[in-house]
Amino acid sequence: MEKNKVGNFLQLIREYNNISEQCELDPGNNLLKLELAAKSLELQISKNSLVEISVFENLHLTTSGDVFLEVLLSNVKGNAISFQQWVKKTEHTLKSRLVNKLNKLKIDFPNNMTPYTIQKMSS
Repeated sequence: MEKNKVGNFLQLIREYNNISEQCELDPGNNLLKLELAAKSLELQISKNSLVEISVFENLHLTTSGDVFLEVLLSNVKGNAISFQQWVKKTEHTLKSRLVNKLNKLKIDFPNNMTPYTIQKMSS
């Protein structure tokens, strides 16, 4: 329930900011000023309906050692798998680039040979 209230509050802030920007672009528009005042009131009402932050500050969370260790291991495992996937993807990308460059060099082989290379090959 609180999550929806916070989401609604954030949406109201975005709407308020949009109207405020429109007011700055069109300072003579009294309708925008009225909408801004109404949105400000909506924000105040929404803010007052939220749970006080002190409730969350005084909330004591406890967990067992087993649950903590299980969650920690799960996070480490997930991060390790993500890193492995990134490494494989990077290796594949680098390999693909190298193969593409080699294929381009093979296509234009005579023009890629320097006179020094040709002399060395014939020796």
